[in-house]
Amino acid sequence: MKHQSHNNFHRSIEGKSLMVQFGQAGLKPSQIKKAVNTMKTSNVADVTSKQCVDVLFEHRKQHRGKEFYGLIKHFQDKTLVDSDQYFAVDLFDDGYPRNIFWVDGRSRDAYTKFKDVVVFDVTYMTNKFKMSFAHFTRANHHGQSILFGGALLENEKE
Repeated sequence: MKHQSHNNFHRSIEGKSLMVQFGQAGLKPSQIKKAVNTMKTSNVADVTSKQCVDVLFEHRKQHRGKEFYGLIKHFQDKTLVDSDQYFAVDLFDDGYPRNIFWVDGRSRDAYTKFKDVVVFDVTYMTNKFKMSFAHFTRANHHGQSILFGGALLENEKE
């Protein structure tokens, strides 16, 4: 690794690439910081966790469409096999998903037959896209909780 100043290493192609690769391997920013800092030469200032977070966030922002395309493709493929499956995507003007909702055909059929109770709950934990996950659960005729469907919500208040 050639010499980079503190201000430039985390912005360099090599630095960003290394941090992104570690992030894709599942390392957390604090772990990435330690790994990068142990690999650098002594005359290069340490990379901070904040710099790692910023690099990972920017990379995800640039590639988020690809990840959502994969999710939508998955639902489209499942719909070919399960015609009763339902999914809907609400998009922003830039094509980025605002909300995604899905429910499988078997759960829809069971609800139609048994008129089970469906509970909607928004967890306040968000994923890497800052979207809340809402799950729809139902109690079947044996009193067991069953996942009915799910949603990724940009804003659970609207």
